[in-house]
Amino acid sequence: MREEKNYVVLAIDDNQDNLLLMDLILSQDGYWVEKACSGKEGIAKIHALIPDLIILDLMMPDMTGLEVIKAIKAHPHLSQIPVLICTANVQAKKIDLLPADSVCYKPFDIDDMLFRVKSLITYYDRVGNSTSVSRTNCKSDRFYKHQSLAFKTTSTLEFEAIQKLMS
Repeated sequence: MREEKNYVVLAIDDNQDNLLLMDLILSQDGYWVEKACSGKEGIAKIHALIPDLIILDLMMPDMTGLEVIKAIKAHPHLSQIPVLICTANVQAKKIDLLPADSVCYKPFDIDDMLFRVKSLITYYDRVGNSTSVSRTNCKSDRFYKHQSLAFKTTSTLEFEAIQKLMS
């Protein structure tokens, strides 16, 4: 487990079960997880939070994951945020997924997803902090904002939901 909850991951998926599972897995590893259940809500949260990583479903009803990526890459202050696409569409062509920084397929392997999250954040944290003063300042402001929020715990109902999802 990490010492600090200073990395913010935004999970965007139209499936509430997937959001809950990602939240529980990532928060147990020390990440601060925010959730959005649509592409439009996700874009609004990206602008408000400037997360360290976005985990994005490819197939959503209002906007596809690729449309979300296109929308955020159009903004210079958001274009360096790494994006991990998490999709059940194994038929998706690798060439179509190039705008994403990495891809994992559902049902995902927890260790593989955690490895991808850590790798992307570590790489982009180094690149972002050396080239972007505004990204560093946003990260610092966000860290203090999240420190004031209540500590999240896993309830019995959430634990039972995870057991059902994993069986």
